[in-house]
Amino acid sequence: MDLAIVTTTIYIPEVLRDYRRECPDALIVVAGDLKTPEDEVRALCAEIDAVYLSPKRQADMDAALSEAVGWNVIQRRNFATLEALRQGAEVVMLLDDDNIPRTDFGRYLSDWFGDTPRELESIIWNHRWFNVGSYASDPYWTRGYPYGLRGSSPACVPAHHVVWDRVRCGVFTSLIYGDPDTDATYRFEHRPDVRRYALPGNGTTHSVALHPRYTWGPINSQATAIRRDLVPLFGLPPALGRYDDITAGYVAQRVMGEHNYHVVYGEPRVTQERNAHRFLDDLKAELWGMEHIGQVCAFLEGIPLEGRSVMDDMALVVDEFSQTDDFPWPVQAQTFYDRWLNAMARVM
Repeated sequence: MDLAIVTTTIYIPEVLRDYRRECPDALIVVAGDLKTPEDEVRALCAEIDAVYLSPKRQADMDAALSEAVGWNVIQRRNFATLEALRQGAEVVMLLDDDNIPRTDFGRYLSDWFGDTPRELESIIWNHRWFNVGSYASDPYWTRGYPYGLRGSSPACVPAHHVVWDRVRCGVFTSLIYGDPDTDATYRFEHRPDVRRYALPGNGTTHSVALHPRYTWGPINSQATAIRRDLVPLFGLPPALGRYDDITAGYVAQRVMGEHNYHVVYGEPRVTQERNAHRFLDDLKAELWGMEHIGQVCAFLEGIPLEGRSVMDDMALVVDEFSQTDDFPWPVQAQTFYDRWLNAMARVM
């Protein structure tokens, strides 16, 4: 498995030393931003044999895409993804710089992306939606689970059934321990601290699979690994606040369902020691998604895809976004997707 680990940061990403130890052969790519302490990050990248993309280098890579993304935004990570594909990565893992890997992270991760599908418990929810936070020791609502579908407690697990399936992993997303990926309001009220997960099924695995044709589940950009041919689905659009990765995850699931790929949640896990955030800033950045993400998913379900190729299906989705009046769709997000597809066509 030719693995690439990609991130962006405005800090010195010390955690990358841990990933270099756990994944000694991985390509690590860091996309800088205007606020990145460039000298210090360059020095760290040289120490751990990682690639640093300065703001100038990113603009030189694709000026039109750089303009569409903008500056001082987490979506600069798209350029690290682009570079990983250019260098031939077979699996690209999106990483936040506050995600700490457990021991044997690389070995566990490689198990998911072999050529042979794995026998694994696959979960089908009767009402179509999965919340991994329901199975945490300190339950929480996963960021991106539609507000209109939430009950009074994330511990209220909906009816489901378990089937054994030959799982073809397209996307793997790590379980997050410590401070999990919940939304601003839930974190402010409850301060969840996760020590373990008890996933559904018969308890023989520490992971669970969903087939996107039957079940939606939020996917974020925290220690989330993607098979190469699906990476174009994970362009992270600007102008959606903290719903850039969530929107990309649902777009990906819509297309993955047509190509018989599963989403896997589980081991290897990471612990999040969350960087400093301001509650009101996070809340403002989540308002678009709080109001519209359910509409986005309904819209995606209504798109008749042809299933010819991932790139063709992604182009159909992007074209439908440009015409929708089901929800307010930012011009900047559409411009990004148009230019992202052009960039992907050059490296895939």
